[in-house]
Amino acid sequence: MVLREVNPKVRNQVWQGLLDSEMQSYYFTELAGHYRKWRNRLRVIILASVIIEASLIYMIPSLLSGTTGLMLIAVITVFIIVVVIFDSVNDFSAKVANLSWLCTEVADLNSRWHSLWIDIERYSIEEDDVLAKQKELLGRYNAIVGRVDISVDRKLNVEAEALAFNTVKERYAN
Repeated sequence: MVLREVNPKVRNQVWQGLLDSEMQSYYFTELAGHYRKWRNRLRVIILASVIIEASLIYMIPSLLSGTTGLMLIAVITVFIIVVVIFDSVNDFSAKVANLSWLCTEVADLNSRWHSLWIDIERYSIEEDDVLAKQKELLGRYNAIVGRVDISVDRKLNVEAEALAFNTVKERYAN
């Protein structure tokens, strides 16, 4: 059985889905890395502050007898509290966990978009099947992204879009 070429409009919609999928994959991976760096930096800052404070108290007990020493310990303690509150308010660990899960799901979707595009290129799929798979992929994407509440980083979004376009264009250039 010889399959016909997929309608150009449907083909274009799948191409756009492929581009969007690639862009989302880059975007969420980079965003997860961004939040991971913040989380790790805050952990290092908290740990270093606690070590410094404990070292000062342990190594120089006379600090506790003077007002300057007590002020220094108080400042470090307040600093630690502020950093911990900042970390809690921004909840970087939860964002990293959510984005890590999202990256895995989006990577799977990306793979499915690529497979669909290859099927179209090889004329190995009927247009009705293309439409059904496209609908399934879009529905799954909306369900996945709807489960994660992350603010959009516009600059990163633009960078991911350009990178995705170039990657897909190079991958499928004839």
